[in-house]
Amino acid sequence: MPRPTILAALPFAAALLAAGAPAAGAGGDGPAWHRTADAAIAAAEATGRPILVDLYADWCGWCKRLDRQTFAEPGFRAWAAGRFVLLRLDVEDGGEGSRLRRRFGARGLPTTLIVDSRLARVGAVDGFRTAPQMIAALDAELDRHRRLIEEYERTLAEGDPPALAALADLMHQRGDGRRAAAIYQKLLTAGSEPPGGRARLQLALADAHRLALDYDGAERALAAARATARAEGGEARLAEAMALLEVLVARDRGDCERATEAVESLLARHPKSRASIDAVSALRSLENDPDGGCT
Repeated sequence: MPRPTILAALPFAAALLAAGAPAAGAGGDGPAWHRTADAAIAAAEATGRPILVDLYADWCGWCKRLDRQTFAEPGFRAWAAGRFVLLRLDVEDGGEGSRLRRRFGARGLPTTLIVDSRLARVGAVDGFRTAPQMIAALDAELDRHRRLIEEYERTLAEGDPPALAALADLMHQRGDGRRAAAIYQKLLTAGSEPPGGRARLQLALADAHRLALDYDGAERALAAARATARAEGGEARLAEAMALLEVLVARDRGDCERATEAVESLLARHPKSRASIDAVSALRSLENDPDGGCT
């Protein structure tokens, strides 16, 4: 079975194995645009820089204008050269671009994202901006993220359970599975979950591990959530969510056989649930992905 690729970690989403592929847009002053997430992530890990993602579509006139008038502008390229790794993705490619758009809910185009090497959201800028406007907007997003990380470290040290829970959920929503998992684990270790809520917290931990590419950790936390739910007499919706997460972890691993089995099990147990619809959709995305685990 092929190794699952980086964008397999997208919520409810596998990148192309092309770390050595040539970058697009080479030439001139400033960095080149990578065309695959693995290549951009490898560069981000090597340099310690965040990734600037240009989400576009061929039909999008404003995307073309953003490229010509902003991203290709010498001042912007010189500014970006020391700050970012560049990644350009077509949101209608049926692959990593489409998944990244769904992950961050990018409805309009163009959308410019900043993500870290784990594909956690750092910031986002919607629509067209001139080069000076884009630089100002991206600087503001970076500053907000720095303050958020400072808050994360302060809240983690203080250990106030309600503040920790709120911050964990925020990190989870931003796709920062590593930091979300650290907080969920801290809450579980301290026994700070609400009455009857341990299984739900373990389920959140499992999904955070999935986002952080720790699939073994996700499966362990999911197994613990199921055991706790049985002991607590968990609600039906929680069981549906656990069944769906099993599908997503298998899909993110690129394990088509296991994902298929998990979908069949979910359909048998919860045929009328929304989770069944989401599970079938997740399986189809894996089956239709030329770089997924299905043959």
